[in-house]
Amino acid sequence: MKHCATLLLVMLLSVSVKATPTPDYTKLPSHPRLILRSGDIEALRNKLATDVPLSIIHDEIEKRADSFISKEPTQRTMVGRRLLGCCRTALERVCFCSYMYLMSGAEIYARRAEKEMLTVASFTDWNPSHFLDVAEMTTALAIGYDWLYDWLSANSRKIIEDAIIEKGLYAANYKKWWARSRNNWNQVCNGGLIMGALAVYERNPELAQRIIKSSLSGNPNAQLSYGPDGVY
Repeated sequence: MKHCATLLLVMLLSVSVKATPTPDYTKLPSHPRLILRSGDIEALRNKLATDVPLSIIHDEIEKRADSFISKEPTQRTMVGRRLLGCCRTALERVCFCSYMYLMSGAEIYARRAEKEMLTVASFTDWNPSHFLDVAEMTTALAIGYDWLYDWLSANSRKIIEDAIIEKGLYAANYKKWWARSRNNWNQVCNGGLIMGALAVYERNPELAQRIIKSSLSGNPNAQLSYGPDGVY
């Protein structure tokens, strides 16, 4: 998970991110719309030429993405009551390979990310009894679907959409403790659901808006953990 967090941090630091208290769904951008926007990739490529720390992180991402190419997709392996290890493996692989496709245009990365997504989409479920697992797997498929949207076939898109909706969004129960807790479960679970809802918004706008509204309502509780001086 820490490697994916590094990638997402790089993206956030490299593009302009603006938050709005009330989403205006009439202005939802085309794909990619999660973290990245149209034109951000070219800007990031240009920045790599002069930003040494950023290029070091990019090189590490590329190295790890290359190491995933020959590995078989993760399988649904429970450890105790958790599927979390599997979900985090998929998240890292999908994030890094999708990112490398956007940066390089090399389809080998897109194919590898697609293979991972289709495999986990076929799981019976993403272990909703330990909802952190669902949130991280939803994040993985949301980012991969969004970043590879133009490359994916219509059939692959539908399979991934179905999984995000059925095994991610429909699995959410906002009466559970995580929905309004003050720890990182709140952030990860609500954040993953929002990403999933935004990724497949056009498929079911009513469901997506309901998910986003519920998650935005509960997420501010987690920010209280950073008070009073910004330390978690």
